[in-house]
Amino acid sequence: MFDVFFRRGNPTNQWTRTPGLSLAADLSEPSLNKTPLGSPLEAFSFLGRSSSKGAAPLLEFGELGLALELAEDGTCSGFQVVFDTPEPEFRRYEGTMSYHGFAVDAANLADKCGDPYWEDRDEDGSVLFYEFPDYEIQVERSPERDVQRVILSNRPLLADAKARKALGVKRPWPPG
Repeated sequence: MFDVFFRRGNPTNQWTRTPGLSLAADLSEPSLNKTPLGSPLEAFSFLGRSSSKGAAPLLEFGELGLALELAEDGTCSGFQVVFDTPEPEFRRYEGTMSYHGFAVDAANLADKCGDPYWEDRDEDGSVLFYEFPDYEIQVERSPERDVQRVILSNRPLLADAKARKALGVKRPWPPG
């Protein structure tokens, strides 16, 4: 009954998690369990009901260490893989990740991905930006350089000239 009030408009209310769900994020496709970014949101129903209250632009699946970003057209525009965060509602992602066919994890991700297009640093840590023609990978790291979160998006933040200016990006756009 309270779902009517507290989860109003959440598109995952009727979803059921696939029993024994194993997660596989492919950073080079990019996809989650072979479901590519840009797919209709319903294609991710295997994740089950989100832990989010409403239909925010970000649907959290805290117990899976995941979040989905929603586009206005009803598609999934991105996803986040959470390894470490001060947010208690997120557990550590326990699935697999690959990049161009190679297994990657939080410890070797930056090494396998190579040099980023841009790195934004401050006292709270850093964000590595990897730019591709159709998507962006952001790797959020702690001040100790531990990977906290990996964000994939088909709406690259650095494609926006204002965002590049705010972050002090000096490199040409689009990346070569």
